[in-house]
Amino acid sequence: MDGACGPYCLFMALLIVGAVSNKELDELWHIKLNTRLGKLIKAMREHDTLFSDGTTIKELEKLLSKSFGKIIDTEINESSGKSIIPFVINHLQQDVSVIIVIKNKDMAHWLLAVGFEKKDKVTKLLFLDPSGIDTSNYWNAAIDIELKQFGCYPYAWIDHNDHTNEFIKFEEAIAIKPS
Repeated sequence: MDGACGPYCLFMALLIVGAVSNKELDELWHIKLNTRLGKLIKAMREHDTLFSDGTTIKELEKLLSKSFGKIIDTEINESSGKSIIPFVINHLQQDVSVIIVIKNKDMAHWLLAVGFEKKDKVTKLLFLDPSGIDTSNYWNAAIDIELKQFGCYPYAWIDHNDHTNEFIKFEEAIAIKPS
């Protein structure tokens, strides 16, 4: 399924906040459409967000508000570039998951921020990448925010799929927390 990284990150965030269970997600396509998760799935089917076109931050927020709005709060940061970093760190320090868009000239991709690496200051953001491989960590991707290069795509996305860095920029983010 192409373009499903946003919805996959949304499902992972809902698991983290306790709004859905693994069992519910295992039976995703057989769920009753009058439940919160069912309403989310129905809206995804109507808007074709799981296939080919990808998903915008506004679509993710709308999907959540229509289905989980009574139990989930969201906060959007539509800035791009380095201003996303403090938004993500602040929410992670409050144990709030953040879905973030990264881009470069060849792709756009959603990741779920779940932690950070800190020495004297935060040096890396840690993510669950829906297209990443399984690792023995609680995360499977990282972005180095200290080692930067000049240009439009300054941050190194440490890609565990082929052990190379791909340079990206931060585009926008949505924090997801229980009400």
